[in-house]
Amino acid sequence: MISNTITILLIAFLLDILFADPFWLYHPVQLIGLFSIIAEKQIRRIKWISLYLLGILHWVVIVTIFVGLFLVIKYVLEEISLSLLYLFYIYITYSLLALGSLTREARVIYNFLNTGDLKSARTRVQGIVSRDMSEADEQQIIRAVIETTTENLSDGIIAPLFFYGLGGPILMLVYKITNTLDSMVGYKNNRYLKYGWFSAKTDDLLNIIPARLTGLIIILTAYIKLDYPYSAWQSWRRDAQKGPSPNGGIPIVTYAGARNIRLGGPCLDKDGKVIEIPFVGGKNSFNREEIKTAITYTYLASMFTLILVVAYISNI
Repeated sequence: MISNTITILLIAFLLDILFADPFWLYHPVQLIGLFSIIAEKQIRRIKWISLYLLGILHWVVIVTIFVGLFLVIKYVLEEISLSLLYLFYIYITYSLLALGSLTREARVIYNFLNTGDLKSARTRVQGIVSRDMSEADEQQIIRAVIETTTENLSDGIIAPLFFYGLGGPILMLVYKITNTLDSMVGYKNNRYLKYGWFSAKTDDLLNIIPARLTGLIIILTAYIKLDYPYSAWQSWRRDAQKGPSPNGGIPIVTYAGARNIRLGGPCLDKDGKVIEIPFVGGKNSFNREEIKTAITYTYLASMFTLILVVAYISNI
């Protein structure tokens, strides 16, 4: 069983590198998002329960639906063929990893910038960040790509691998559901401050270890690449908690320190309002080649994590 668990993970990891998330294939996260929207409309009709409790109900309903669906499919395929069951596990694991899609988007934006196609770069980067990029210059686009790539290294790759190691595809799925719900309802605004509180806090809880593991692996990567590992550690200690998230800032500031570059600064939210994000990391500026370096860090950090998870599973 252990060898099967490792084989499933290795095949899924390779598929993610080779094919990323095909645009024509409906993604499980899209389905989770769709059910979240439907559930919210129905749950908010309940007026006699506080928004805090309704938010808990929202999380429980979505997790129950998808974990239940996973278990039903697992039971049916076990009765038909173990080979089909393993293919199902491979598909779930592959689809919940984001290495291929994350690096693909960064590479596409780099190519647009390299050819001077700023308009296409703005459009493409808007698809992976929540800030307004409609008037962004090249430096702002590069910064957005670096920040979102390093942040998603944690919750898009390392955290799913971490939970796969602990409990296989089903625990990986629970993590991804929670992470998706945080992105759907975990906002600190009038609509979601109370309703999305539970999803946001649960996501924070699940990411405590993976985010810090990501920071350590970025430092290890900095050693291997002969960058600035001590600066990465200093940046982590000094800057990680300057943002609103207890976890999300760790990979960003650690990478900034590892490369001795300065990230952060003002940006626009989707409503065009200026958000003042603290400056973090080192002192140096960066150019579009930094995107390629961030991609390299992402691949190396992902490989290190894969090796750790395989080693852990092998010794259970």
